[in-house]
Formats: sequence, structure tokens, C-alpha cells
Amino acid sequence: MVLIFIDIREISVYLHTNNQLKTGMKRYLKVLLVCLCTITMVGCTETQDGIENAIIGNTWAGKVGMKTTYGEDLYSVFFFNAQGFGTETQYVQDGNGIYAEFQWEWEDSTRPNLILNYGKLGISYMDNLSLIGNTLTGSFLLDEYSDGIPFILIGQ
Repeated sequence: MVLIFIDIREISVYLHTNNQLKTGMKRYLKVLLVCLCTITMVGCTETQDGIENAIIGNTWAGKVGMKTTYGEDLYSVFFFNAQGFGTETQYVQDGNGIYAEFQWEWEDSTRPNLILNYGKLGISYMDNLSLIGNTLTGSFLLDEYSDGIPFILIGQ
């Protein structure tokens, strides 16, 4: 990340005391500085490529808000491969895992939302993905009509 520190007061004083620069030039320079700061801030946002590069080939574990019929929390372990397929294993704290395979893809090219197609088991979604270090966060939706359940997955 690149940080740019600009003291607008010093530039304003310089422009004010330098009689060779006209008022139009002062405005132009201030607009240019605002644009530069905006471009710098936009450049720091996450991209699908950045998230994809991090999740592929790694195991991500945590709770995505699912429970057993007895109300016990399920712990999920996801693995994503580069060919667009993956696996999820769900565990109860001290029990055996339930294994499922899925095909994954981005919902579209503008938003960090994954579609997880489990075939006959249905389609789930991971929306608004964000990656900070080895922590993947977002909202898990069991289908397109359900409310999102916030989740945190830790890269293993």
C-alpha cells in the first residue's frame, strides 16, 4: 500500500504568495490533488483475482452459521481448487464429518460473490467476500432467497 501525505495548507500558502500562478491554476492543482487521492484510495480495494489467488489451494475453516437438527453448530472446512471445484466437510464438535463436493464460480465480474453449486444438494452463496491476511469474511446464503449469515473462515 502506498501512502501519500500532502499538506494542502502549504500548497495553498505557496499558491497564494506566488503571483505568477493565476486563480485557474490554483483550482486545477487542487482538483488534480483530489483526483490523485481518490485514485490512490480506489487502488487499495480488493479484487476478485486477489481473493481467488488466496483461496485456491488452501483450506479455510470456520462456522458459516449452519446448525444440526438438534441445534448444534456445524464447523465447516472448505477447499477450493484452480479448476473451479472444491469440497466442504461439515463437523459437529466431536463427530464425524459430512463431505460434499461443489463447483464454484464468481457471480459476476464486478462483485466478490461466489456461487457454490453442490449439484443435487442445491446452490449456496458466499457474498461480499473480504480477505484480510488469512481471514476470509462474508455472508453465507443457503439459497438465493435466504438471509445472509455472517461468517469468518481462517486459512489453514
